[in-house]
Amino acid sequence: MPDEKRDDAIEATQLDATARSLLIQARGPDRVGVIAEVTGQLETQNLYVASITFNLTMPDQNRYEMEILAKGDLADLRNVAHLIETEEFWPPATVSEGERVYWPTARMFHVALNTPDREGLIAKISEIVGKPRETDSRSKSGSFIHMVAITTNSGGAQGGTAYFSMRANIATQTSDIQEQIGSHLQTWAKDNDIESDLWIRDLNP
Repeated sequence: MPDEKRDDAIEATQLDATARSLLIQARGPDRVGVIAEVTGQLETQNLYVASITFNLTMPDQNRYEMEILAKGDLADLRNVAHLIETEEFWPPATVSEGERVYWPTARMFHVALNTPDREGLIAKISEIVGKPRETDSRSKSGSFIHMVAITTNSGGAQGGTAYFSMRANIATQTSDIQEQIGSHLQTWAKDNDIESDLWIRDLNP
C-alpha cells in the first residue's frame, strides 16, 4: 500500500501563565515514533513534559489520541502555542502501512519506570521503542498502545524531589523485536544508574 499523507490534528488548548504550563492535544493515524516526534519538538523549544497520556482509540484503524501538559518559561510556552496555531510546530510526514504492527499476531509487554525526574525521559524511551530493529518482520519497531506518565513532587507543597512515573503497554510484531527493545531499555537504564527503577513484564500467554 502506498504511503498515506499524515492527517494529525494538534492544538494548544490551554495556556496557564500562573502555572507556566501548556496543555496540548493531538490525534491522528498511529505510527512508529509519534510520541517521540512531539516530545522531541517540545524539547527543542525548551519545554519539558510534566504529564502525558496516549491511547489507541480504534486499534483496527490505527488511530491515536494524545494529551501532553508541557511546562517551561512563559515566553517559550507562548512561542509553542503560536507555532501550533500557525501549523509550524509539527512538520508534515507520511506513514507507510508496512511500518504498522499487525494486531492479530502482535506481541505485548508492559514497561514501568519510577525515577527522579530529568529532562528527556519520555523522548528517550519513545526513541528506543520506535527504533527500527534488525528483523525480517513487516514492522520493525515497537508501537505504544497505551501510556500514562506524570512528574510529581515527593514533598508536596513543601517541596522535595520531583519524580517521574510512567506506565506503558507496547506492541511488537515478533518476540525478537520485543527482546531487543527490552534489552535496549535495560542498557539505557543501567547507563543512567536507574536500572532498579525500571520494570519490564511480558504480557503474552
